Amino acid sequence: MRRTLLILGALCLTASAATAQKKIPKRPELFAGADTNSWFAYYQDGLHNLRRRPELASDDFYWAERLNPAAPEPLYAGWVAFWRKNPDRFWDYVAGKRFVVENKDVQRIDSLRLQALERNPMMYQGLWIELFDDQTDLNMSLDPALQGIVAYAHGNPAKAAERLGQAVKSKDNRSYRYDRALALYQIAQYDTAANELQLLIDDMKKREEKKLVRAYESKQMYEFGIAIVMLAKGDTAAARDALGKALTEDLSFAPAHIQLARLSALSGDTATAIQELSQVVEIDSTNVTAQVELGVHLMMQNRTDEAEAHLRTAIALEPYYAQPYFPLAYILEYEEKYADAAKMYLAFAARAPRMDEQRAAVARAHAAELLQKPAGGGGQ
Repeated sequence: MRRTLLILGALCLTASAATAQKKIPKRPELFAGADTNSWFAYYQDGLHNLRRRPELASDDFYWAERLNPAAPEPLYAGWVAFWRKNPDRFWDYVAGKRFVVENKDVQRIDSLRLQALERNPMMYQGLWIELFDDQTDLNMSLDPALQGIVAYAHGNPAKAAERLGQAVKSKDNRSYRYDRALALYQIAQYDTAANELQLLIDDMKKREEKKLVRAYESKQMYEFGIAIVMLAKGDTAAARDALGKALTEDLSFAPAHIQLARLSALSGDTATAIQELSQVVEIDSTNVTAQVELGVHLMMQNRTDEAEAHLRTAIALEPYYAQPYFPLAYILEYEEKYADAAKMYLAFAARAPRMDEQRAAVARAHAAELLQKPAGGGGQ
């Protein structure tokens, strides 16, 4: 049982921000009729392969993320698949052995896991259960904390919230408030979930310890979690307040800037949305989501040269992602660069998932029309 409980420590290790080059895997074949432009199709295939074919699952998750660089789930699942492929090293990782945790591949995969949580700290995180072939000890445990996280992983968030509620009564289990918030979020008990996160923040302020605990145990990450919870509730004022607090903790915390940009855009404040997204791309020019959203907002303000630059950057960063091609095509058409616009419309249509087939059909038809027009305005 002692060794089984160490899994909790593994889930609390601090992820390195280091990255390492990874050989691009071959794109897996999906089942007949599957949408090969859908990130979710690859993600589902990865879940199917995870236990018995983790190598293939890892490739599935890799391509799921390439098709949708905004989705956190493939990154987190890729972390699980990595350890399914390397079970002999997993317990050394749990124990914090330096020769494992300082390995470049381990740092790379930990970095991706941290990115997943930065995209959505309230995402479902119960996939770690797949690291256990024999779950006997987990299921037989009398420890309420372990019972709670296992119930969450098994898809019973109500039981998880109840068991973890018992666990956090002990000051030694205060960090499990985050796990309880995850469970409460799943059953739409948003105020209680936000309260658990706030208690964590209050406790951190009292302790102000700098020891390494969790990759996501930072006040800005928990404030961001509160913002996500409040957005789910529909309380945009509370969400905006939490995002402001997250940025007070760390002004370079890009996820908060992105969410503030979206809230500003919803309220019609495009100028603030552009300002927030501009800060994000200054902080991290490789953020594909921010590049696309900034490009679209600039396009709507007729700042087409700037918009085109950001959309082309997004495409260069992730050429398999469909979204930036359509607005770029629109800009090129506006500039009367008809052949180039048609090329971008067709590129979008070739990459669009079936759920976006209506827009893909429009893109194909529009491309055909544009190819019949003579180039104008210096376009080719």
